[in-house]
This record gives sequence, C-alpha cells and structure tokens, in this order.
Amino acid sequence: MVKVRSGGRETQKTSKANKPRRTNGHETPAASKTRQPLKTKTTNAPHGVRVNRKYKDAIFQKIFNNPTKCLTLYNAVNGTHHTDASAVRMTTLDSALYMKVRNDVSCLFQQRLSLFEQQSTVNPNMPYRMLRYVIDVLRKIEVDERPHIYGRNPIKIPCPQFVVFYNGTEDQPECQTYRLSDLFDGEKEIDPQMELSVTVYNINPPNNTKLVEACPDLLGYVKFIERIRENLKTMSIEDAVDEAIDYCIEHDYLAEFLSRCRAEVYDMCLYFYDEEYERKMDRQEAKEEGREEGFAEGHKEGLEEGLVEGRKEGRKEGREEGLAEGSERERQQGIHNLIMNLRDVGLPHESVKFRVMATYNLTSRQADKHLQEFETSTTI
Repeated sequence: MVKVRSGGRETQKTSKANKPRRTNGHETPAASKTRQPLKTKTTNAPHGVRVNRKYKDAIFQKIFNNPTKCLTLYNAVNGTHHTDASAVRMTTLDSALYMKVRNDVSCLFQQRLSLFEQQSTVNPNMPYRMLRYVIDVLRKIEVDERPHIYGRNPIKIPCPQFVVFYNGTEDQPECQTYRLSDLFDGEKEIDPQMELSVTVYNINPPNNTKLVEACPDLLGYVKFIERIRENLKTMSIEDAVDEAIDYCIEHDYLAEFLSRCRAEVYDMCLYFYDEEYERKMDRQEAKEEGREEGFAEGHKEGLEEGLVEGRKEGRKEGREEGLAEGSERERQQGIHNLIMNLRDVGLPHESVKFRVMATYNLTSRQADKHLQEFETSTTI
C-alpha cells in the first residue's frame, strides 16, 4: 500500500505492482511497471457537477490541437502523406476571444483550411455551425494578413474543408453529407446562392477502418472512448475512466498522451462543464429571483398590516443578512485560496477551473468570474 496525497488528504492506494490487470474482461498477473497515481480521485460527483457528456469533444481537442497531430489527421482524411508539420498553421478559435463560439480543431496547410469536429450526437445543423466557425477563422487570418478586401484586385482565400467525426451511440451511415441548403426555409424551387457541405464520417467500429487506422492518434481516441463505453456497463464512471486509461497505456493507444495528461484527462471525463446544466442553473436563478421579488412584495404588505410586526421581521432579516454576508466573505476567501494553491502546484488553467467548479458547485461563468477576480487582485 502507498499513500497518495490528494486535495489536502492522505488516502491509501494499492500499488500497481500488487493490483491484477484487466485484459478483455479477465484478470491477469500485474505488470511490473507502476501506474502514475491520479491527482484527484472522487467517488461521487458533487452536486451541480455532472458527468460530462462532452468529454469526448474536450479530449479530441486536447489530442489534435497541435501541428504534428493535426497533420496526421489531415493526411488520414485526404489520403496524403505529408510530414512537414512546420508548414501547418493552427487556426482553432479561442473561446476566451470568441465567446462560446469555439470549433474543435482547425488548421491551414498548403492553402487548404480544414475544420475538424467531433460529434457524439446527430446534428444536421453542422453546416450552419461550420459557417459560423469558418467566418470567424477567416477573420482571424485576415487580422494577421491584412488583405485589401475593398480593392479592385481579387484576394486569395484558402479552400475550406469541413469534416465531422461521429462516434455517438445512434446507428448512422458510414459516411454522409450535410448541406447548408437543406436548412434553407422558403420556396424550394429557388436556386440558393450559397452552399456549404460537411462530410460526416462514422468512426464507430467497424466503420471507416482504413481512415481511422491511417491516423494512430485517431485510432487511439476511438479505442479509449470505446473502452470507457464498455466499462460503463459494469463500472462507475470513475472506475470506467481509470481502467480505460490503464488499458490504453498498456496496449499503446495514446500511451504517451495519456501518461502525460492522465489527471487532466480524468478531470475532463468527470467534471468538464455541461452547458445543459448551465441552462438549468439559469432557470433556477431566475426562479429564485422571482421568489425574492414575491417575498419583497409580501414583506411590504406585512409592514402595512402592522408596524410592530414589521419592525420585528426587519430585525430578523437584518440579522440573517449579516450572517449570510459574513458566510459569503468566507466562501470568497476559500475560493481565492484554492485558486492560489492550485496555481502554486502548476495546474493548467482549465484544470484549476474544473476543481473550483467541483469544490464550490459553481457554474462555468461563476468560475470564470472568480478566476478573473483572482488575476486582478494578484496584479494590483
């Protein structure tokens, strides 16, 4: 047994040398190598933090958002064998600059602008989403190159390519095309003056085997998601992710990536924020605001019914508000201290955000606000 320090607590953990290894559902003698312990191990997701339905998006972005890996994906899709990653320019949109409009992965290579998206749900609106993405990507390129778009001479823009990798649980064709014109409303006989086509590849086995195997990291990604999905039939989400990471490392699927980013991948799978939950929280906040307004009106009516009773209620509320204000100040200081401690141990920004959300049941916007306040207070 070894002690692992996590979140300020010491816990007992069985060493890999003494733990049986799972292979295809059967236990085999343990390997001699020692598994890197997770920095965080939580048995139950805290209230307000849901198991992430979009963890596959986040991991896909983490794997392919660099020139070398993106070029292998480009080669697999286009049947090419380019090797000069220095010629690849990443053009993925930064969510911090483009609000919530962020594509998964995009790059510019030999005047070919490729936008790659991962989808676990069927979404025929992808052409419209791609239209929004490519406009912002072209604007990003325009800022750097400053073409004279109002001049007489035609400018040159890269040729776009739109690709979706589907790995959801619904049965879908091996390959299909979504078109922007399918979404147009109005008279169908009118010839549309604009079109955008998106190629959707189903990467669930045994679909598109040649394409998937042409990119080792895409194959590893497919194996990792497939292993988690299989594990969830008999395991908790925590154990399912943990075992899938072990399995892929041992079988050389994304081994270097998962070994290097193990804790971060684990966090992404469990605690990456779900926008559906954010919308639910918005509705709950609106409900609470309505309740407070109703209370204020009722309180006013109560004061009119009796001055003495109103003063009594007012004193009670004042005491409660004072206690609540003191508690909120302590909570704010606790969040500030947590951010400072996580930064001190070198965790990246997204991991810090995940931990703050999980510990204090915050929405994504609330966590961003606290992180911004922390940055401001430390730079003054």
